Amino acid sequence: PLFDTEKANSPDYYQDLYQNYGPFFAAFVEDIVQLGPINDPNTAEALQRFTMDPTVLELQTAIDNTHGERYENYNRQLEDAFRHYAYYFGDSAPEVVYYNSGLNFAVYPGDSHLGIGLDFYLGPNHEIVQNLPPDVFPQYFRDKMDPNYLVADAVKGWLLVRHQNLMDQSNLLGQIMYYGKIMYLMDACMPNTPDHLKMTYSEFEIAWAEANESGVWRQLADEKVLYEIRSFEINKWVQDGPFTNAGEIPQESPARLGIWIAWQIVRDYMEKNPEVTLPALLEETDYQEIMRFYRPG
Repeated sequence: PLFDTEKANSPDYYQDLYQNYGPFFAAFVEDIVQLGPINDPNTAEALQRFTMDPTVLELQTAIDNTHGERYENYNRQLEDAFRHYAYYFGDSAPEVVYYNSGLNFAVYPGDSHLGIGLDFYLGPNHEIVQNLPPDVFPQYFRDKMDPNYLVADAVKGWLLVRHQNLMDQSNLLGQIMYYGKIMYLMDACMPNTPDHLKMTYSEFEIAWAEANESGVWRQLADEKVLYEIRSFEINKWVQDGPFTNAGEIPQESPARLGIWIAWQIVRDYMEKNPEVTLPALLEETDYQEIMRFYRPG
Protein backbone atom coordinates (compact mmCIF):
# COMPACT_ATOMS: atom_id res chain seq x y z
CA PRO A 1 0.00 0.00 0.00
CA LEU A 2 2.86 2.41 0.73
CA PHE A 3 3.90 2.46 -2.94
CA ASP A 4 0.40 2.48 -4.39
CA THR A 5 0.81 5.45 -6.75
CA GLU A 6 -2.92 5.87 -7.28
CA LYS A 7 -3.58 6.29 -3.57
CA ALA A 8 -0.41 8.23 -2.77
CA ASN A 9 -1.93 11.50 -3.97
CA SER A 10 -5.14 10.98 -2.01
CA PRO A 11 -5.63 13.35 0.94
CA ASP A 12 -6.56 10.31 3.05
CA TYR A 13 -3.48 8.28 2.06
CA TYR A 14 -1.45 9.02 5.20
CA GLN A 15 -4.42 8.61 7.53
CA ASP A 16 -5.42 5.33 5.89
CA LEU A 17 -1.94 3.89 6.44
CA TYR A 18 -2.07 4.97 10.07
CA GLN A 19 -5.50 3.38 10.49
CA ASN A 20 -4.44 0.10 8.86
CA TYR A 21 -1.06 -0.33 10.53
CA GLY A 22 -1.50 1.56 13.80
CA PRO A 23 1.53 1.44 16.12
CA PHE A 24 3.71 -0.21 13.49
CA PHE A 25 3.11 2.63 11.04
CA ALA A 26 4.25 5.08 13.70
CA ALA A 27 7.39 2.96 14.27
CA PHE A 28 8.02 2.81 10.53
CA VAL A 29 7.76 6.57 10.07
CA GLU A 30 9.58 7.63 13.24
CA ASP A 31 12.17 4.89 13.79
CA ILE A 32 12.73 2.84 10.64
CA VAL A 33 12.85 5.55 7.97
CA GLN A 34 13.10 8.44 10.47
CA LEU A 35 10.93 10.96 8.68
CA GLY A 36 9.68 12.82 11.74
CA PRO A 37 7.00 12.66 14.46
CA ILE A 38 3.92 10.76 13.33
CA ASN A 39 1.56 13.65 14.21
CA ASP A 40 3.62 16.36 12.51
CA PRO A 41 1.90 17.52 9.27
CA ASN A 42 5.31 17.81 7.62
CA THR A 43 5.91 14.10 8.15
CA ALA A 44 3.14 13.17 5.72
CA GLU A 45 4.90 15.19 3.02
CA ALA A 46 8.23 13.60 3.96
CA LEU A 47 6.67 10.15 3.55
CA GLN A 48 5.38 11.09 0.12
CA ARG A 49 8.86 12.24 -0.88
CA PHE A 50 10.27 8.96 0.45
CA THR A 51 7.90 6.93 -1.72
CA MET A 52 8.88 8.97 -4.79
CA ASP A 53 12.63 8.91 -4.20
CA PRO A 54 14.33 7.25 -7.22
CA THR A 55 16.66 5.18 -5.04
CA VAL A 56 13.80 3.95 -2.88
CA LEU A 57 11.72 3.15 -5.98
CA GLU A 58 14.64 1.19 -7.40
CA LEU A 59 14.74 -0.79 -4.16
CA GLN A 60 11.00 -1.37 -4.39
CA THR A 61 11.27 -2.74 -7.92
CA ALA A 62 14.05 -5.06 -6.76
CA ILE A 63 11.89 -6.17 -3.81
CA ASP A 64 8.95 -6.96 -6.09
CA ASN A 65 11.14 -8.93 -8.49
CA THR A 66 13.02 -10.82 -5.77
CA HIS A 67 10.28 -11.64 -3.30
CA GLY A 68 7.11 -11.63 -5.38
CA GLU A 69 6.71 -15.42 -5.46
CA ARG A 70 8.25 -16.04 -2.05
CA TYR A 71 5.67 -14.44 0.25
CA GLU A 72 3.56 -17.57 0.55
CA ASN A 73 6.60 -19.57 1.64
CA TYR A 74 7.73 -16.88 4.09
CA ASN A 75 4.26 -16.68 5.63
CA ARG A 76 3.94 -20.44 5.93
CA GLN A 77 7.30 -20.76 7.71
CA LEU A 78 6.59 -17.82 10.03
CA GLU A 79 3.14 -19.13 10.94
CA ASP A 80 4.65 -22.53 11.70
CA ALA A 81 7.34 -20.97 13.94
CA PHE A 82 4.79 -18.92 15.88
CA ARG A 83 2.51 -21.94 16.23
CA HIS A 84 5.37 -23.86 17.85
CA TYR A 85 6.12 -20.89 20.12
CA ALA A 86 2.46 -20.66 21.19
CA TYR A 87 2.49 -24.37 22.05
CA TYR A 88 5.27 -23.79 24.60
CA PHE A 89 4.40 -20.32 25.87
CA GLY A 90 0.75 -19.72 24.97
CA ASP A 91 1.49 -16.31 23.45
CA SER A 92 -0.27 -14.99 20.39
CA ALA A 93 1.67 -14.50 17.16
CA PRO A 94 2.75 -11.02 16.08
CA GLU A 95 1.35 -9.47 12.93
CA VAL A 96 4.00 -9.68 10.22
CA VAL A 97 4.54 -6.55 8.13
CA TYR A 98 6.90 -6.53 5.14
CA TYR A 99 8.38 -3.18 4.16
CA ASN A 100 10.99 -1.28 2.18
CA SER A 101 13.21 0.39 4.76
CA GLY A 102 15.46 2.33 2.43
CA LEU A 103 18.23 0.10 3.81
CA ASN A 104 17.71 1.20 7.40
CA PHE A 105 16.28 -1.79 9.31
CA ALA A 106 16.30 -5.49 8.40
CA VAL A 107 14.12 -6.76 11.26
CA TYR A 108 11.97 -4.62 13.55
CA PRO A 109 10.19 -6.62 16.30
CA GLY A 110 7.57 -4.95 18.45
CA ASP A 111 4.97 -5.91 21.04
CA SER A 112 2.37 -6.91 18.48
CA HIS A 113 4.19 -6.62 15.12
CA LEU A 114 7.19 -8.14 13.44
CA GLY A 115 8.52 -5.90 10.69
CA ILE A 116 10.74 -7.38 7.98
CA GLY A 117 12.78 -5.14 5.68
CA LEU A 118 12.73 -6.94 2.35
CA ASP A 119 15.40 -4.64 0.93
CA PHE A 120 17.94 -6.40 3.18
CA TYR A 121 17.27 -9.74 1.48
CA LEU A 122 17.72 -9.09 -2.24
CA GLY A 123 20.54 -11.62 -2.53
CA PRO A 124 24.31 -11.04 -2.26
CA ASN A 125 24.70 -11.16 -6.05
CA HIS A 126 21.99 -8.58 -6.76
CA GLU A 127 23.33 -5.52 -8.55
CA ILE A 128 22.04 -3.16 -5.85
CA VAL A 129 23.73 -5.19 -3.12
CA GLN A 130 26.95 -5.46 -5.12
CA ASN A 131 27.08 -1.68 -5.43
CA LEU A 132 26.49 -0.88 -1.75
CA PRO A 133 29.37 1.08 -0.15
CA PRO A 134 31.70 -1.46 1.49
CA ASP A 135 32.50 0.85 4.39
CA VAL A 136 28.81 0.74 5.41
CA PHE A 137 27.95 -2.74 4.11
CA PRO A 138 31.12 -4.87 4.31
CA GLN A 139 31.33 -8.10 2.33
CA TYR A 140 30.51 -10.36 5.29
CA PHE A 141 27.28 -8.37 5.77
CA ARG A 142 26.34 -8.47 2.09
CA ASP A 143 26.87 -12.23 2.07
CA LYS A 144 24.02 -12.48 4.57
CA MET A 145 21.58 -10.37 2.51
CA ASP A 146 20.13 -13.61 1.17
CA PRO A 147 16.39 -14.41 1.03
CA ASN A 148 17.17 -17.84 2.50
CA TYR A 149 18.07 -16.16 5.82
CA LEU A 150 14.96 -13.98 5.99
CA VAL A 151 12.60 -16.17 8.03
CA ALA A 152 15.19 -17.37 10.55
CA ASP A 153 16.54 -13.82 11.01
CA ALA A 154 13.03 -12.52 11.62
CA VAL A 155 12.12 -15.21 14.14
CA LYS A 156 15.46 -14.78 15.94
CA GLY A 157 15.02 -11.01 16.11
CA TRP A 158 11.53 -11.42 17.50
CA LEU A 159 12.69 -13.93 20.14
CA LEU A 160 15.60 -11.71 21.19
CA VAL A 161 13.27 -8.77 21.80
CA ARG A 162 10.54 -10.94 23.32
CA HIS A 163 12.97 -12.21 25.96
CA GLN A 164 15.31 -9.24 26.25
CA ASN A 165 14.57 -9.01 29.99
CA LEU A 166 16.62 -12.21 30.40
CA MET A 167 19.81 -10.71 28.95
CA ASP A 168 22.62 -11.08 31.48
CA GLN A 169 25.32 -8.50 30.78
CA SER A 170 27.39 -9.20 33.86
CA ASN A 171 30.11 -11.02 31.89
CA LEU A 172 30.81 -12.98 28.71
CA LEU A 173 29.33 -16.20 30.12
CA GLY A 174 26.05 -14.48 31.00
CA GLN A 175 25.74 -12.96 27.53
CA ILE A 176 26.50 -16.10 25.55
CA MET A 177 24.15 -18.21 27.69
CA TYR A 178 21.34 -15.77 26.92
CA TYR A 179 22.02 -16.16 23.21
CA GLY A 180 22.42 -19.92 23.58
CA LYS A 181 18.94 -20.12 25.12
CA ILE A 182 17.48 -18.03 22.30
CA MET A 183 19.13 -20.33 19.75
CA TYR A 184 17.58 -23.32 21.52
CA LEU A 185 14.20 -21.60 21.24
CA MET A 186 14.95 -21.40 17.51
CA ASP A 187 15.34 -25.19 17.55
CA ALA A 188 11.94 -25.52 19.21
CA CYS A 189 10.21 -23.03 16.91
CA MET A 190 11.92 -24.06 13.67
CA PRO A 191 12.72 -27.78 14.02
CA ASN A 192 13.07 -28.32 10.27
CA THR A 193 15.34 -25.34 9.58
CA PRO A 194 19.05 -26.12 9.02
CA ASP A 195 21.47 -24.89 11.67
CA HIS A 196 23.39 -22.66 9.26
CA LEU A 197 20.26 -20.64 8.52
CA LYS A 198 19.47 -20.25 12.23
CA MET A 199 22.99 -18.93 12.89
CA THR A 200 23.06 -16.87 9.66
CA TYR A 201 26.14 -18.84 8.66
CA SER A 202 27.11 -20.24 5.28
CA GLU A 203 27.24 -24.02 5.01
CA PHE A 204 31.04 -23.76 5.06
CA GLU A 205 30.93 -21.72 8.28
CA ILE A 206 28.64 -24.18 10.09
CA ALA A 207 30.87 -27.06 8.97
CA TRP A 208 33.93 -25.19 10.31
CA ALA A 209 32.22 -24.59 13.66
CA GLU A 210 31.25 -28.23 13.98
CA ALA A 211 34.71 -29.50 13.02
CA ASN A 212 36.51 -27.14 15.40
CA GLU A 213 34.10 -27.14 18.35
CA SER A 214 36.53 -28.71 20.83
CA GLY A 215 39.33 -26.30 19.93
CA VAL A 216 37.06 -23.27 20.18
CA TRP A 217 35.75 -24.46 23.55
CA ARG A 218 39.32 -24.76 24.86
CA GLN A 219 39.88 -21.10 23.95
CA LEU A 220 36.60 -20.02 25.52
CA ALA A 221 36.66 -22.19 28.65
CA ASP A 222 39.50 -20.26 30.32
CA GLU A 223 38.02 -18.58 33.40
CA LYS A 224 39.65 -15.29 32.45
CA VAL A 225 37.74 -15.42 29.17
CA LEU A 226 34.36 -16.72 30.37
CA TYR A 227 34.14 -14.19 33.17
CA GLU A 228 35.45 -11.27 31.12
CA ILE A 229 33.53 -8.07 31.88
CA ARG A 230 35.09 -5.67 29.35
CA SER A 231 32.68 -5.10 26.47
CA PHE A 232 35.51 -4.89 23.93
CA GLU A 233 36.62 -8.43 24.82
CA ILE A 234 33.05 -9.76 25.07
CA ASN A 235 32.18 -8.41 21.62
CA LYS A 236 34.94 -10.49 20.04
CA TRP A 237 32.84 -13.58 20.77
CA VAL A 238 29.31 -12.32 20.11
CA GLN A 239 29.36 -9.56 17.49
CA ASP A 240 29.14 -10.07 13.77
CA GLY A 241 32.19 -9.68 11.57
CA PRO A 242 34.25 -11.52 8.99
CA PHE A 243 35.50 -14.00 11.66
CA THR A 244 35.86 -14.50 15.42
CA ASN A 245 38.83 -12.31 16.31
CA ALA A 246 39.58 -13.82 19.72
CA GLY A 247 42.44 -15.78 21.21
CA GLU A 248 44.07 -18.07 18.66
CA ILE A 249 40.90 -18.56 16.59
CA PRO A 250 41.99 -18.49 12.91
CA GLN A 251 40.63 -16.09 10.29
CA GLU A 252 38.84 -18.86 8.40
CA SER A 253 36.47 -19.13 11.38
CA PRO A 254 32.94 -17.69 11.33
CA ALA A 255 31.98 -14.79 13.61
CA ARG A 256 29.98 -15.14 16.84
CA LEU A 257 31.53 -18.44 17.92
CA GLY A 258 30.67 -17.65 21.55
CA ILE A 259 27.00 -17.85 20.62
CA TRP A 260 27.56 -21.04 18.63
CA ILE A 261 29.27 -22.75 21.58
CA ALA A 262 26.59 -21.61 24.04
CA TRP A 263 23.94 -23.07 21.73
CA GLN A 264 25.69 -26.45 21.86
CA ILE A 265 25.98 -26.20 25.65
CA VAL A 266 22.24 -25.58 26.00
CA ARG A 267 21.46 -28.39 23.55
CA ASP A 268 23.46 -30.89 25.60
CA TYR A 269 21.82 -29.70 28.82
CA MET A 270 18.31 -30.06 27.43
CA GLU A 271 19.05 -33.43 25.83
CA LYS A 272 20.27 -34.83 29.16
CA ASN A 273 17.48 -33.17 31.18
CA PRO A 274 14.28 -33.86 29.22
CA GLU A 275 12.11 -32.87 32.17
CA VAL A 276 13.24 -29.23 31.89
CA THR A 277 10.62 -27.13 30.10
CA LEU A 278 11.46 -24.23 27.80
CA PRO A 279 10.14 -21.63 30.27
CA ALA A 280 12.25 -23.28 32.99
CA LEU A 281 15.33 -23.18 30.75
CA LEU A 282 14.89 -19.46 30.19
CA GLU A 283 14.69 -18.82 33.93
CA GLU A 284 17.73 -20.98 34.80
CA THR A 285 20.66 -18.79 35.79
CA ASP A 286 22.95 -21.46 37.26
CA TYR A 287 25.22 -21.52 34.24
CA GLN A 288 27.64 -23.95 35.88
CA GLU A 289 24.78 -26.42 36.18
CA ILE A 290 23.96 -26.00 32.48
CA MET A 291 27.60 -26.37 31.45
CA ARG A 292 28.05 -29.48 33.59
CA PHE A 293 26.39 -31.57 30.88
CA TYR A 294 28.38 -30.18 27.96
CA ARG A 295 30.58 -32.54 25.94
CA PRO A 296 32.21 -30.58 23.07
CA GLY A 297 32.52 -32.19 19.67
